[in-house]
Amino acid sequence: MYAFIYFILLELTVLSKAWVPDKVSILPGTKRLSLTVDANTDDCWTFNETWPQKQMRRLWEKEPHSLLTLHVRRMISGQESVLNTTAITDSVFSLPFQSTFDPTFQAFYEGRFPIQNNQTNASIPSKKRKKISYRLDFAYDGTQFAGWQRQADAKLVTVQECIEQYFCRLTGEETVDVRVAGRTDAGVHAVGQVGRIRLSQPLMHRQIWMKDLCVWSITEVPSNFHPSFGSKSRSYVYMIDAAALDNLLLQELSEKGISDSIKQDNLLHLVERMNDLLETFVGQELDYFAFSYGRVKTETTLCCLSQACARLVQNGDAGHRAIVIELTGNRFLRRMVRILVATVLQSALFPDSSDGTLLDLVELRDRSKTAPPAPAAGLVFVSADC
Repeated sequence: MYAFIYFILLELTVLSKAWVPDKVSILPGTKRLSLTVDANTDDCWTFNETWPQKQMRRLWEKEPHSLLTLHVRRMISGQESVLNTTAITDSVFSLPFQSTFDPTFQAFYEGRFPIQNNQTNASIPSKKRKKISYRLDFAYDGTQFAGWQRQADAKLVTVQECIEQYFCRLTGEETVDVRVAGRTDAGVHAVGQVGRIRLSQPLMHRQIWMKDLCVWSITEVPSNFHPSFGSKSRSYVYMIDAAALDNLLLQELSEKGISDSIKQDNLLHLVERMNDLLETFVGQELDYFAFSYGRVKTETTLCCLSQACARLVQNGDAGHRAIVIELTGNRFLRRMVRILVATVLQSALFPDSSDGTLLDLVELRDRSKTAPPAPAAGLVFVSADC
């Protein structure tokens, strides 16, 4: 009897030591712990959550992305309005103090799709290449998609699957393959995504409208057109509802007696601090390994940002405000935008929480020093220069 009990206790001890979860799924509202990052993942948690990390977690749990989601959905459903020069009036974002938007992002804030580059040479079928190449300019609400790339075990359909299945039904071809300028994660939106598809027969359609997705331009292009390898730059916007910062984070800071500058014109001061941090990245080719996620499958982790800035924008007559972070670069690593946004925002809110400057984090190449990625729902792929 005693031997049997001893054997059971020994087995339980071995199992308890052997079982180490690869990933921990954290649901909204669950008490989270601070992030420890290894070389391949940012999903592991330890038991030393700091106060700044707690405030960032509370911010993201508020899901402060309602203005962006509404804006994207109105653009996709607006159809006629977004295809001409007339913006959707009640969806327009404006800047305070008579400032002007950067041309790369202006169309997005005005509720219009970006103006595409004109392709002068059409794809001419030949004996070697019998298919015709088409450029697709399209937008989608990422909420109901499991990201761009097709996945065998995804619970939700991916954008790639949705488009490819549609063209198979439309043309009667067994398989089609769509290549894109930027492969977005699950939940990430797009208003200026660029793709390429090759078909055996000429395509008469020039626009396609589906639920949560619209292909607003289809143009014939040269056979060597490739949105992934041919894109000179890609642009993203991350948007955070200002109300969430006002009601949650900045209120907590005031109660703690931290930073009097935040109490007066707090959001403007916050934007200024974020711009000071972002400015250090612009125009330099840097190794963004510390701001990436998962196994690195690219030959290099060097990227160059040509634009990185934060703004305070206002939506329509209701006066709803949001903080936006605009990023344009020659390439982006997996989840780089969301990790960079979260790290910059945390450093701006809590200057004493960082072990050094953001450039120090770049040089360290240590993922444990950067913040967990901001939620996907706040990110939108705005355009690609290809």
